[in-house]
Amino acid sequence: MSEPTNVRRGRNNRERGKAVEREVAALYGGWRNIDRGGKWGDVQTETQVIEVKGRQTSTPKLIAGAWDQATEAAENTGKDPLVVLTYIDGGKRSVWEVKRVQ
Repeated sequence: MSEPTNVRRGRNNRERGKAVEREVAALYGGWRNIDRGGKWGDVQTETQVIEVKGRQTSTPKLIAGAWDQATEAAENTGKDPLVVLTYIDGGKRSVWEVKRVQ
């Protein structure tokens, strides 16, 4: 008897997530944390804890467009590109740094 589609899909998603976490760990010189509770993050290095969020679709348009602009400006100035996303969260501004690693 075969397993239900939703069970198979869930297992496939977890396996794909583990593979992405291993790639990120290798990229940052860290290790994958096998704890599923989330208390320790997905990947750790000597100085960072990394929560990995992967997608099978392309980069969101907001980030991709901002990255294109930052890359063009970096080429024109000889500096490194960086994207900063901000929004208001509970009355306070939240600021996020986005860099392309690979």
